[in-house]
Amino acid sequence: MRVREAVESDVPKIVDLATGYEDKLMPYIYDEEAVGLYIDSFWLAEVELSLQGAVHCAYPSSLRDLSFLEDTKLVPEDVIIDFSKRKSDIFLCHIICPGKGSFGYIVRHLKTVSDSLHCFLSVRSAAFPSYERHNFKFGHPIQIWNPYKEDFSTFRYGVWRGD
Repeated sequence: MRVREAVESDVPKIVDLATGYEDKLMPYIYDEEAVGLYIDSFWLAEVELSLQGAVHCAYPSSLRDLSFLEDTKLVPEDVIIDFSKRKSDIFLCHIICPGKGSFGYIVRHLKTVSDSLHCFLSVRSAAFPSYERHNFKFGHPIQIWNPYKEDFSTFRYGVWRGD
């Protein structure tokens, strides 16, 4: 499996990859225009030009990405402020990896280009065990208002730090 940065022509493929997971993924991932706004922050895994998975990332030097973390991902402000000070770190915002092993390939690649990887996950996320397998360490549960569910949800902030 090959990992690469996304390009504009990948937008429809990313949206297609998300189809069928509407109850698990954030709504923006089904809007080609919205995905296109962030395409330079996506990493893809593919086999023979067939998209297997995608991860939308955020970078500390990008105000656009920091706004995404706050406004769409619902990451607490103190976490965003700390992340924004870490110039070579990457925040994994959204995973579109439907059970093909692509998440592991992307994470292993990102570990080679970043000092630390960050995430903010619902404690009910099916991806939680995958992050733990990749040595992310999680803090205490944080309860926040989740406008997607119109109720409170519990999340945990996790970090993988390079050796």
